Amino acid sequence: MFSHKHFTLTQLKVLFEEKRIILGMSRLIRSLFNRILVVLLMSFILTSCAGLGDYSIDLPGNLQVDRINGENIVISLIDDASGSGTTIVPAKVAEVGWNKKYIIVRQTDQKEGFWVVKVDTAKAIGPLDHKNFLKKKKELNIPSEVELKSLDYYTKEM
Repeated sequence: MFSHKHFTLTQLKVLFEEKRIILGMSRLIRSLFNRILVVLLMSFILTSCAGLGDYSIDLPGNLQVDRINGENIVISLIDDASGSGTTIVPAKVAEVGWNKKYIIVRQTDQKEGFWVVKVDTAKAIGPLDHKNFLKKKKELNIPSEVELKSLDYYTKEM
């Protein structure tokens, strides 16, 4: 009814060693699978969150403020045909103001700088220190109504 197989001590050692190897491989595979799963989930979470705080603010003359991320906020000239942008004022744009002729910009990168962008040519003058910025505004007859405002001011309207 019952068949008994007798194993020698050496055979038993080999069987236990094979079982231990198989169990070890099983744990290794499970651990590797868990790590891959964590990496995939983190990748999904990070890529799905990208762009949540990103925006564009339209400016006159095919120009716009582009917030790519919290540290990369630039003024770009947008090409009508391709829709791609060329950076006119580098990061980090903090404040802007404009009328039909000029865009004024305060930039906070390593240190504060100011820019004046001529709308019809998309030519940027800067970075300027505050004193030279005020001088340039006066020289170009930029009215006092054109004042720098935080980007938050414009994004609240969105």
